[in-house]
Amino acid sequence: MFTMTRAMEEALFQHFMHQKLGIAYAIHKPFPFFEGLLDNSIITKRMYMESLEACRNLIPVSRVVHNILTQLERTFNLSLLVTLFSQINLREYPNLVTIYRSFKRVGASYERQSRDTPILLEAPTGLAEGSSLHTPLALPPPQPPQPSCSPCAPRVSEPGTSSQQSDEILSESPSPSDPVLPPPGLIQEGRSTSVTNDKLTSKMNEEEDSEEMPSLLASTV
Repeated sequence: MFTMTRAMEEALFQHFMHQKLGIAYAIHKPFPFFEGLLDNSIITKRMYMESLEACRNLIPVSRVVHNILTQLERTFNLSLLVTLFSQINLREYPNLVTIYRSFKRVGASYERQSRDTPILLEAPTGLAEGSSLHTPLALPPPQPPQPSCSPCAPRVSEPGTSSQQSDEILSESPSPSDPVLPPPGLIQEGRSTSVTNDKLTSKMNEEEDSEEMPSLLASTV
């Protein structure tokens, strides 16, 4: 029927769960459905006898079939679907044909996917028993150390740093060892002051000499 994979088996099982009620209503008589399950070892002899006894007690066949399918969920496999959709059952239960085609569509869809991305059902040979099947991820190669900056390389200042440094230099107080020079304006004012004082002194001396000259002349006469 199909090449069974784990993903396909899960998909078929989910589809079986959805179609279980439809399958039960498609089986409208016990024979040959119950006998086919018993002959292919899908159900036990005890389950077969209990199912026939329930039908004799006028329990609807569809309900008995639904109970059987519910118990077969635990052991679901591909052989159950092969027996369920056998040529005899498809002929005796025509309503199963539509359900059978829906299973074929699900199987064909997952079979195409398995060709693209196959799923391994068995562990690779050569592995020690109990060893992990997961391959450890390879560690990335060590990164080469980044070259350190040369100590003598020029240091690029950020914008605004030069102006901040110049402000700091101007705000620093002069060292005591450095000579304190007066501002140029004070030097010029000092010079002009000394020159003015000299002129005043010489003028006063001239006036005193001029006052002393008449007195000297009078005393001489």
